[in-house]
Amino acid sequence: MTQRVNPLYHSVSFTFALYWALLPSLLAAPFILSAAEEEFDDFAGFSDVGETESTSSEPWLRGSLSLDLARQIGAPNRWVRNGVSTQLILDRETPFGHLYAEATGLYNAAYRLEKDPQAIIDRYEADGLLREFYWQKAFAQFSLSVGRKMLVWGKADMLPVVNMITPQDRSAALFAKPEETRLGQDLIQLDWYGNGQQLNAVLIPQPRFNLQVNSGHPYATLFSDSTDHIKDNDVEYGLRWNQQLPRAELALIAGHFANRDPLFDGFEQTHRASDVLALSYNRAADPFLFKTELAYLPQHPTQLFSRQGKPQVEEKESYRAMLGVDYVSQNYGRWIAELYAEWPSVTYPGSSAKTSFGLLAINWSEQYWRDDLLLGATVMFFSDLENRVVRLSSRYQYDDRWSLNGQYNRIDANGDSFLLTPLEGFDRLDFTLSYNF
Repeated sequence: MTQRVNPLYHSVSFTFALYWALLPSLLAAPFILSAAEEEFDDFAGFSDVGETESTSSEPWLRGSLSLDLARQIGAPNRWVRNGVSTQLILDRETPFGHLYAEATGLYNAAYRLEKDPQAIIDRYEADGLLREFYWQKAFAQFSLSVGRKMLVWGKADMLPVVNMITPQDRSAALFAKPEETRLGQDLIQLDWYGNGQQLNAVLIPQPRFNLQVNSGHPYATLFSDSTDHIKDNDVEYGLRWNQQLPRAELALIAGHFANRDPLFDGFEQTHRASDVLALSYNRAADPFLFKTELAYLPQHPTQLFSRQGKPQVEEKESYRAMLGVDYVSQNYGRWIAELYAEWPSVTYPGSSAKTSFGLLAINWSEQYWRDDLLLGATVMFFSDLENRVVRLSSRYQYDDRWSLNGQYNRIDANGDSFLLTPLEGFDRLDFTLSYNF
């Protein structure tokens, strides 16, 4: 199924789309990596995100209420967040299996304060999402899950290659809080466990795609006016085999998945699925953890542009790779470095030249004051050192219920970057006061 789009978007480079695809997961890293002194011996960090297990010490219904303030301090200088948000989690064991649900809601007065278009105020001033809602039943060596679930394949912290299942919420662009970034996928999942091995089979009858914002929103992109659930006909499926080795882990993946962001073909946008073969390998050598992710897409739908700027989609052979290392220091915190590359990223018709795309991400985090204070810094380089995004973040945990988060984002586009130039002036300050219940 296709949708009509504004021809104005045709002049926007596809590399801008790749930027939005990678950046949210990167900039969430300082808060995700709160355990700065994590040990690699037991591979505790290798469990899949979204595999929720309830414990007797946790209430079956919990949540949070937050006061959110965020101001864009560049140009334009404006409020982008001014209101409250809430999160509710249902985590319940029943005689029939495990039931898990997560819903979020918010009220944001920034659109009204800044006199944004009435359509934007009506759509985004008050909003809510059902992020997860699934049933899971464990048997002797099997586990079955049905419903909307967050499922992440791969072990990259910031620049994932093999994470192709879970869609993302783009409404806050790169400034989203970690719990606001990922959305659940409607799926059926069957897992088998035995002898240090796992076999995961996934069926997605009707895929959900990345949630975009409408035209007129402060963070509108070339994907604006699209929906989070464009009903293409392709059913998605995948299979992952995972083997635990002495101080290492190997995973092989094969599947058929669509782009989570839409592609543009002339005046229309669409999603297309393609086959993928992937590998993930991680090895611990204290105090280091080495990570590798590789993906091969033999006929991957690729966004191309003619010399006149007209977008078109062609199936092309594509390769993606991520190399990373984690380092835990006893005195200087936890360090993460990841390098991402893709071939080709953009190919212009009529030219035999194939260009590649590269990203380098570095993250540092450390805990102080009996682990009540977490400080983090992340920098991401785009092809060269002059084009970068920097985030400084902090979290103070006053007690089990109250916490205060702050972050500062700076965008430097000093090398005439197609990726960052559209975001110049988006520097931003955020503060969040949260109460957990």
